[in-house]
Amino acid sequence: MLRCTPPSRQSSRQTGWRFWPASLLLAAFAVAGCSSNAPTPPPVASPSVEVSPPSPTPIASPTPPEARSQVVTSKDGQDEVTLPAGWTVETGLNAEAQIQAAHRERGMFVIVLSEPKQALPGMTREKHSQATRELLTQNLAESAVKGPTDVKTIHGNPAIQYVIQGALNNIAVKFLHTTLETPTQFVQILAWTRPDAFDANERELQQVIQSFREKPAPASPTVTLPSPGPVPAQPQ
Repeated sequence: MLRCTPPSRQSSRQTGWRFWPASLLLAAFAVAGCSSNAPTPPPVASPSVEVSPPSPTPIASPTPPEARSQVVTSKDGQDEVTLPAGWTVETGLNAEAQIQAAHRERGMFVIVLSEPKQALPGMTREKHSQATRELLTQNLAESAVKGPTDVKTIHGNPAIQYVIQGALNNIAVKFLHTTLETPTQFVQILAWTRPDAFDANERELQQVIQSFREKPAPASPTVTLPSPGPVPAQPQ
């Protein structure tokens, strides 16, 4: 998972945190399509055809499945996000992500990574945000960080969000880096697109981020004990 990265080997031994290589994140860009800066070819004109007048009683077509939003559950079954129409579940953005999704036509990508709080003693969301931001910026050229943004909570959980821009292998990328703390885990939501598309895509990226939910733990099964039988009468 994309966790935190220590400034040195010594610090990682002192804290006992678990760290994951940045290559897990970098692999995302290799398949994310962010390098596709070629202009879109002009549409090909359709041949002229005679258009029949509309039927006086048109029949409404059902909404195609791809036009509907969908709820995606994490691999461990603990979390979920809601993807708007046009988004699809991905499998190759990050090997450790619990949720991976993209809207490839518009060049938008999101991954969700989580860590049980019990695995990170002494961790706070501020430390988690700083450490994972440093991991990201260390692997970007000409990185710039702005924030925190106005995002303070996600579904009632305290959150911290920054905007990070940079280039990876000469590919310009702009991120929304969000860290939130739930009662049981630290969660990192990383959403990105091309800088020239960020303003147009930010609202929908924020919509996906804000849709994050930690599913309630399943209730423990109730065990019903049999009622005791009547107490036998004592002999006189």
